[in-house]
Amino acid sequence: MIEWIRHASKPVLWIIVLVVVVSFAFWGDFTPTAPVTGVIVGRIEGRPLDQKTFLTSLREAELGYFLSEGRVAQGAEAERTVRDRAWHRLLLLNEADRLRINVSSEELEKSILQFPPFLTEGNFNPVIFNNFRQGLLPSLGISYRDFEQMMRNDLRIQRAIEVLTTGIFIDEKTVEEQLSRNYGICSLELVEIPLDVVEQEPEGLDDILRPIYESRKEQLLSPETRIFEVVRFTFDPEDPLSRLDARDKAVNFSITLLDDAGKPVPDFATVAQNANLVVEHLGPLKLNDQDSDEDLAAIAQAGFNLTKESPDSNAIEGKTAFFIARLKETGGREQLTYEQSREQLKVEHLRQQSLSRTFIKARELREKIVATMSEGKSFREAAEAQGLQVNDLPRLVVSEAMDSADITQIRFANSVSFLSLGEVSQPQPFDDKVKLIYLKDRKPAEEPESVRASIREKLYRQARDQVLSEWLASTLRGDTRLDINL
Repeated sequence: MIEWIRHASKPVLWIIVLVVVVSFAFWGDFTPTAPVTGVIVGRIEGRPLDQKTFLTSLREAELGYFLSEGRVAQGAEAERTVRDRAWHRLLLLNEADRLRINVSSEELEKSILQFPPFLTEGNFNPVIFNNFRQGLLPSLGISYRDFEQMMRNDLRIQRAIEVLTTGIFIDEKTVEEQLSRNYGICSLELVEIPLDVVEQEPEGLDDILRPIYESRKEQLLSPETRIFEVVRFTFDPEDPLSRLDARDKAVNFSITLLDDAGKPVPDFATVAQNANLVVEHLGPLKLNDQDSDEDLAAIAQAGFNLTKESPDSNAIEGKTAFFIARLKETGGREQLTYEQSREQLKVEHLRQQSLSRTFIKARELREKIVATMSEGKSFREAAEAQGLQVNDLPRLVVSEAMDSADITQIRFANSVSFLSLGEVSQPQPFDDKVKLIYLKDRKPAEEPESVRASIREKLYRQARDQVLSEWLASTLRGDTRLDINL
């Protein structure tokens, strides 16, 4: 349930997860204590801020973090994030007070009924809501009244932001430029120039590599290894209901790994045994050496994101099972000697030499092609005159390619996005080749009106975040502070 709530909450919790960069040194370290009304811990625009008010905001920020991330905030970075959010909430709620923004009970109820985690196919699901209210909140030590207050404050903050960002102007010229550049249908021609490989090790290579090793030796480490305790929840891959049941069991088990204070229980094996689950011990695993086994690869990929503060994974889907992994032990990361590093350094150096030589060759070829095109020849004719084979790419939409999971595709699309019609790109490195890309044609985007609306919304969000950042910075330059002696 935690994992599902996290994904479903993100679109509506942008207020909660708003993080504007403000220096942590502004207020220093902080360890929450019992809230005491009347103990002044800071000022907002000259008005006193008592400890109870701040800790209430901190509690709301902790709940927001849990809903958006699916785990309690643990570790210095997560605790800093929560503290940032608590402080920003206070500043924005202060602005809501100044603007006399209030939320009625009816508006609050409507907001809760439309809260995405409580919806099934767009309709409010009372079963999910009751599980959240009677199960998840108590397990976190949070009352439903606290949750209502957080939602009420979120609505007030959202309305304050709407006032602060009133008057944002979206330049239609910018919209049209992005529509054409990123959403138009591009027709491309390209040539590939293979790397001019340096095959033979040059004399005196050690004289080059040893200084490189000395400058990088602190980063030249043996691969990190990790050992995990794992439980599995099997399913029939041909039966969707079996898969859903296994996933729910895995998620429910992950909840039992938190104690009453929301901290990870120390004994993973005991909790698993109490649930009649068999604990498997995996490892030492390396992040990139599990290609032969899909399940091990999935566990390793998720497991290497775990920390000592947050040692338990969300449900990890394998071929026939969901897994919950607990980080048990880490190893490796020992500094390598020069002899151990030499082969890696040699390969990197020779590849860089090959790339440099190929870039020089590609720049010379580009200059000749552009010069021939200036005489009225096409890109294809100019490239073929240099003995290059021209490949066609009749359709590329930059925005679609940028959404790809393939990093090479994203880099290629990014290169195309900067081209003007009829322009030949500078040499672009891709794997073992260098490419020259020619933008032959760019047709208008499909469904341009819906795309324009999407672009306007994106530009508005960027402008809104910039206004908020400047507003917060301006507020903090005044008589606003959080004292460090809490």
